[in-house]
Amino acid sequence: MFETQPTTYVAIDLETTGLQPLHDRITEVGAVRVTAEGEVLGEFETLVNPGRDIPPFVQALTGITDAHVRDAPSPAEAGARLLRFVGDSPIVGHNVGFDLGFLRHEGIHIDTPAIDTAAFSRLLMPARQPRGLSDLAQTLGIPGEEFHRALADAKTAAFVFAKLCARIGDIPEQQRRHLALLVGIENPGIANLLVRGLEEDGGFSPAWLPKLRVPESSTPLVRKDPLTPVPPDAVRDAYAHANEAMFEFEERPQQLKMLMRAGEAFANGGQHLIEAGTGVGKSLAYLLPSALHALKNDDRVVVSTNTIN
Repeated sequence: MFETQPTTYVAIDLETTGLQPLHDRITEVGAVRVTAEGEVLGEFETLVNPGRDIPPFVQALTGITDAHVRDAPSPAEAGARLLRFVGDSPIVGHNVGFDLGFLRHEGIHIDTPAIDTAAFSRLLMPARQPRGLSDLAQTLGIPGEEFHRALADAKTAAFVFAKLCARIGDIPEQQRRHLALLVGIENPGIANLLVRGLEEDGGFSPAWLPKLRVPESSTPLVRKDPLTPVPPDAVRDAYAHANEAMFEFEERPQQLKMLMRAGEAFANGGQHLIEAGTGVGKSLAYLLPSALHALKNDDRVVVSTNTIN
């Protein structure tokens, strides 16, 4: 949802018993209300009783012991207080998805936009560098605070956020608009920051986004029935000619094996589970038989991937 620019943000951070929301619990919540210029307007901090033992390593790292949280509020109680503190302000945090994931698992849903300072820094500081909160703070000249405590880390994230906001002013206006278009769908909060002060309403407008254009006419596909399977020899022959279409192509036995299995899947139907490690060339292994099947049968093939990219 695209809104006009807010006047304040709330930086949050959690300490937990571990890294897995399904198994670990929250031990501390810290939050800081700030402006985009870095002025601190309020603070929130509470220990949380996780309902389980805190691992010794985590106790040593954070300084939070089982004795500290014995009489602390439950996650639900702490979450309700956090929600009141946040109000309708956007959330800021370093790798904030981690914190929001833990909160959601406890039934605490913050519905305001979230701005990840790690993603924000990659946009404004694209050169390779460490992206940890302490490293980023040091790069930006922010004095070091006590790390691995919720309020201190929330403050550091807030100051990192303010430093990044200050860098926006050094970007030419047209480039800021282009960057806002680039990130507007996935990160409307960052898009709003990029165009801050450029428009009368101070906000990113969905009208800026390119419209989908429907082709004037297209020839409908008429799927062959029954489907004509692509012979294995045809799949293997197409792979053998890949070097004519791809620069410095190198045949790989594992890739050919996966490619033939994918071809069998189209020919025989059913569900197939194929495990292939890094470097096999999985994309070509499933796309080539997909293309051969689609061409031979006037059929569509939908490819749905879930990758880091």
